Amino acid sequence: MSYEKSFKEEAVCLSDEIGVKKAAEQLGVPYYTLADWRQQRKRTAPRLMSAAGTSACRLTRRSSGSTSWKKRTASFSVQMRSCRRHSIFRKKPEEVRARLRYAFAEERVGKWPVTALCRALELSESGYYRYLKRKGKPSRDELLSGEMQKILDESPYNDNYGARRMQLALAQRGVSCGLRRLTRLMREHGWLHERRRRPKGLTKPDPQAMAAENLLHQDFSADRPWQKLLTDITQIKCADGKLYISPIMDCFNGEILSLCMAGNMRKELCIETLKAAVGRFPIRGAILHSDRGSQYTSAAFRQGLKNCGVIQSLSGVAHCYDNARMESFFATLKKELLYRIPTYRMAMGEVKTMVFRYVFIYYNQYRVYTSNPGGLSPAAFRISAIGYAA
Repeated sequence: MSYEKSFKEEAVCLSDEIGVKKAAEQLGVPYYTLADWRQQRKRTAPRLMSAAGTSACRLTRRSSGSTSWKKRTASFSVQMRSCRRHSIFRKKPEEVRARLRYAFAEERVGKWPVTALCRALELSESGYYRYLKRKGKPSRDELLSGEMQKILDESPYNDNYGARRMQLALAQRGVSCGLRRLTRLMREHGWLHERRRRPKGLTKPDPQAMAAENLLHQDFSADRPWQKLLTDITQIKCADGKLYISPIMDCFNGEILSLCMAGNMRKELCIETLKAAVGRFPIRGAILHSDRGSQYTSAAFRQGLKNCGVIQSLSGVAHCYDNARMESFFATLKKELLYRIPTYRMAMGEVKTMVFRYVFIYYNQYRVYTSNPGGLSPAAFRISAIGYAA
């Protein structure tokens, strides 16, 4: 198994920050493999250490006016989790939850009889005394909200969870809950968010390219790994230019097999992404589907597919739904990470590191994936299905 150079560099940087053992666990890389990469760095590259003690790792550099990745993501996490306060008694009594009406009655029980208060608020007296008996104990909603808060605290990206994904995350912890109840609680705590932006198209079709058959026909299901693969290119604006991101996704479990990034969108970027996937996974004989961009219809890319034993499949021109699942991943990446940070003011190298860690640590290893049974993460579902760990 081989890894591309950029993957090794980012993995070594991560190990400098959190340790070799923890970095290996998060990336799904063998411990001794990562340790070997660190030794190779010591032998082949001198330490670039200035008199001020500046580290060579991008994320550990401190410049005037810059903040660390952890502080940056934490600040956005706090902003997105801010709770909205709601007025309670602006509706009819029957439209207000019983617990709030019981609390309202308790505050005025010295001034009015319990019977009169319960009749006015459409409550039962026995229910009121049960409320007093249970007072001080956490309610079921409070206990459930506490479990959801634990899930949100596990990662700064988890606050992007919707009600369905939160339901799966709770089920993995042995907590069952209805979707309507979850939606209500998440709305009360301000944990539901709406999509803010829509991505712009990037594909530039080559009218002179040979027509290739669409082998998927919008069927993105697969019964085994490395059978159907998807790829595409997206872009994000940085302070020193546009960063182009090229991943390869497995339709079986939604896992990102490889990911390469560069400051251009030439065919070499796509070829490098293909080679990275071939080096890590046995994808010979798989179908690789993409749009008809000139990078994918170039002779060099097609020759690369032939050398790797991968079959090409191309979308129709202006048929975005032919590669909808790949577009969905880009939407997730931008919604959960890129649109929440000021990339236009950040260096390209820093954005690369954040994308790398989001994809290979969070998205592949930990994120609840609704298309997989039980909401298992892509890597966990692959391991449970065939017992193969990359």
